Amino acid sequence: KTSADAAHLYPSLGPDRLFVTMAVDVTARKQAEADLRKMNEGLEQRIAERTTELTRANDALRRQSDQLREQATLLDLVRDGILVRDLRGTIVYWSAGAADMYGWTRKDACGRVSHDLLGAEYPRARAEIERHVLETGDWEGEVSQRTRNGERVLVASRWTLTRTERGTPEGFLEVNRDITSRKIAQDSLRDSEARFRAVAETAIEGIVSVDETGIIQYWNPGAERIFGRPASEAIGQPLATAMPDPLLASSRLPD
Repeated sequence: KTSADAAHLYPSLGPDRLFVTMAVDVTARKQAEADLRKMNEGLEQRIAERTTELTRANDALRRQSDQLREQATLLDLVRDGILVRDLRGTIVYWSAGAADMYGWTRKDACGRVSHDLLGAEYPRARAEIERHVLETGDWEGEVSQRTRNGERVLVASRWTLTRTERGTPEGFLEVNRDITSRKIAQDSLRDSEARFRAVAETAIEGIVSVDETGIIQYWNPGAERIFGRPASEAIGQPLATAMPDPLLASSRLPD
C-alpha cells in the first residue's frame, strides 16, 4: 500500500509512517496437522476394532469356560472313575467318581502320573495300547488298579483320544467302571458250575437241568444211560420230548 493509503487507513499515525507486512507459509504445518488428525482417527479406529475383537474373544472364552464347568459338573455326577491325562500320562482332570473309587482327592491326583498313582496292570504293554488309541481313537479292556488303601480293583476301562482345536492329539480320556464284585460273582458261579459238573458227570443217577421255558440245558451221562439218548440229542430239546410221559409226570414240580 502507499503512504496515502496508510494515512487513510490509520490517520492518527500521519502520512509518513511505513508498514512492513510478513507472510509465513503454513501450508506444510497445516498438512502436517491434517495428517496427524488422520493418523489419530485411524489409530482410534484400529483401537476400537481391536477392543471389539478382544471383547468378542473374552466372551468366547467365558462361554467356553462356562461350558467346561458345566461338562465337569455333569462328569462329577457319574459314579464311574473318569480322568483325563496328557500324552505323558500326567493327570489333568479327576472326577468326583474317581475320588470315591480310588480314594485320592482331585488335588492329590492332578499332576500325578496315572499309571504310577494307580499301580495299573494292563492286559498288554501300555505303550502298545496308547499307540492303538492314537491310531484308532479308542480302546476297551480290563485293567487291574490299586486304590489309596492298597486294595486291588478290576475295572472295565475305556480310553478315548482327546485332541486340540486343530486336531492334534492332546491326551486320553479314561472312563473306568469298577467290576470287581461282578468278576468275583462270575468266578464264584463258574467254580460252582465246575463243581456241579464234576459231581454230575460221575453220578450214576440221571441229572437233567432245564431253563424257565422247559428247554434242556444239561443232560449227564447217567441220563444218557437211563433214557438211552445222548446229550447231543437231548440238549436244546423240550423236556416233554426227551423223557417218557410217566417220568415226566413224576418230575414235574408243583405249581
